[in-house]
Amino acid sequence: MSGFERLIIETETAEVDCWVEVARTNEEHERGLMGRTNLPERFGMLFMESRPVAKRMWMRGTPIPLDIVFIDPDWRILRIEHSAAPESEKMIWSFGLSQAVLELPGGTCRSLGIEKMNPVSLAR
Repeated sequence: MSGFERLIIETETAEVDCWVEVARTNEEHERGLMGRTNLPERFGMLFMESRPVAKRMWMRGTPIPLDIVFIDPDWRILRIEHSAAPESEKMIWSFGLSQAVLELPGGTCRSLGIEKMNPVSLAR
């Protein structure tokens, strides 16, 4: 991973800019945000998949709550797990095919009005 990329989420009322580290390799997917003790509101990590999959995530090794946002193959929000419990090994499922997963600090989606079906894009 090299630096942050701009991710845009179109809510009902605004375009929300976020800055994400993009996890593309297996090693980056496994490490994720483990061990991070602080994450600013509009910063996070985007996990990219090479093809749509039924995705599952967990919070093991992650000491801060996260909003886990599953993104479908059309780059719309499929599902949000709000403020997933730190250090939990409970599986969090996409409940559908996911092309990517966005992790943001817990509470970010509610505070910024990010909801299911909002379009998501990486700025190019």
